[in-house]
Amino acid sequence: MPTFKTKFNYPLYFFLLIISLIFCLFLLAFLLSVPQIVQEQGILEGTGIIIAGLFMLGYFCAQIVQIISTIRYGIIIADNEIILKDYLFWQRQHITNQIKGYSSSFYGYKNDIKCIIIYLDNKKHINLPHYLYWNYSEIEPALNIQKITFLGTELFKSNNIIFRAYHYDE
Repeated sequence: MPTFKTKFNYPLYFFLLIISLIFCLFLLAFLLSVPQIVQEQGILEGTGIIIAGLFMLGYFCAQIVQIISTIRYGIIIADNEIILKDYLFWQRQHITNQIKGYSSSFYGYKNDIKCIIIYLDNKKHINLPHYLYWNYSEIEPALNIQKITFLGTELFKSNNIIFRAYHYDE
């Protein structure tokens, strides 16, 4: 079998990461200016601003964690071997014997974002959203050629604000 490699969309990935970092820094700077706002507006308005700012800061920090922890991977399939490639830290890990299976998923406001989730035996999940791979349509056929078990289709089910619950962990 010829070698299959996911083609990662580096510009979009780093754009998402940088924008989330900028929002976190902006919100942090804003929250540092809240004492002045409290002096000018009063304690009640200042408390509302602090709560809203902390919520937004938490959301964007969680977004950064999600970007760094779950969507930085790709796969390489060569000679009946599957390698997990970390596109952020440029490391490789052989996962051929660790794969439990994969599922297809949809998430987003209208469940319009396609994603392939690879389940590993150690409860780790590799999320491959379609917008981060130039050759997304070739990933599932490559997994099928390797006879990786298709676990099914799942919709996004929230575990908390940003992170998802994975259906096939049971």
